[in-house]
Amino acid sequence: LRALAAINLVLFHFTHVYAVKFGYTSPLGFEWPYGVYGVEMFFILSGFVNSMSLMRRGKPVDFVAARLIRIIPVFLMVIVANLWILRLAPMNEVVSMPLFLANMTLIPRVLGYECVDPVMWTLQIEMMFYATLVILFKIGALRRYFVGWGSLLAMSLLVCPTLDSLAATHSEA
Repeated sequence: LRALAAINLVLFHFTHVYAVKFGYTSPLGFEWPYGVYGVEMFFILSGFVNSMSLMRRGKPVDFVAARLIRIIPVFLMVIVANLWILRLAPMNEVVSMPLFLANMTLIPRVLGYECVDPVMWTLQIEMMFYATLVILFKIGALRRYFVGWGSLLAMSLLVCPTLDSLAATHSEA
C-alpha cells in the first residue's frame, strides 16, 4: 500500500503539480490530479502503525522520543540546506529569526508562520497527530475502540470547523 501511495504522489507531482504551478507539460502525456489520495493513504497507514507502536511500547514518552529521534536529524539537515540554498539563490527571500524559531518547533503554521520548506507541512500534521495519539492513549481510548473513534469524531466535528473559522477570520484581516 505504501508503494502505491508513493507512486500516486510521484505521478501527481510529475504531471499535475508541474503543469499547474510551473506550466510544464508532462512527457507522460497525461495529468494525474489524484495525489491527495496518496497523502491520505500515508496518513492512514502511519496512524495505524503509530498507534500500534504506542500500544506496544506502553509509554508515551518512549514513543514520542523514538519518533523525534527519527525525525529531528533529517529535519535539521533539511532546514540547514534550505537556509544555505536561500542564501545563495537570487530569490531575495530572507528567513527571519521568528520564522526560523517557529520552524524549529515543527509546527510553524500553527504559530502563524510559513514553513521554510513548503514540503514540511506534513510534519505539523504528524506532530498534532502524535499529541492526539498520546491523549487518546492516556484516557484509554486506544484500547476501547468506541471511545477512541468517538473521541476522534467529536474532536474533528468541533476542532476542524473552529480552525476553519479562525483561518477565515484571520485571512480577511
